Amino acid sequence: EPLAWISYNSSKPGRPAPPPHCYVIHAGPEWSRSAGDAPRETVAAELLGHLQRFTNATTTPVYAEAHKWHNAYPLNPWGSRCFSDAALGLVVGGDWCVGPRAHDAYDSGLAMAAQAASILGSTHN
Repeated sequence: EPLAWISYNSSKPGRPAPPPHCYVIHAGPEWSRSAGDAPRETVAAELLGHLQRFTNATTTPVYAEAHKWHNAYPLNPWGSRCFSDAALGLVVGGDWCVGPRAHDAYDSGLAMAAQAASILGSTHN
């Protein structure tokens, strides 16, 4: 399946009632690689077709646009939320460590903070 992530974006505060159906979708890495050279309009139309089949929607969208982030998915994730070297006083991380989502970057940031605190605590004792 080309759809990796779907967000129903209509329930945000301040939206009209009843809200129009608003989706944000992300394609998976395999499908994205295969569609990498296609025009954005073609990509949008194909993904819209997949979304309509997935949701059984038959309406025509008012607006649809595709954005291509060629490096959105890390090809070789580190496999750990961060990397640290106490001897160097170094802590690094980011979404590239574990996955492509904002929560992956957040989780990595929390792990980096814990590692930095541990390193700083061990150097001041």
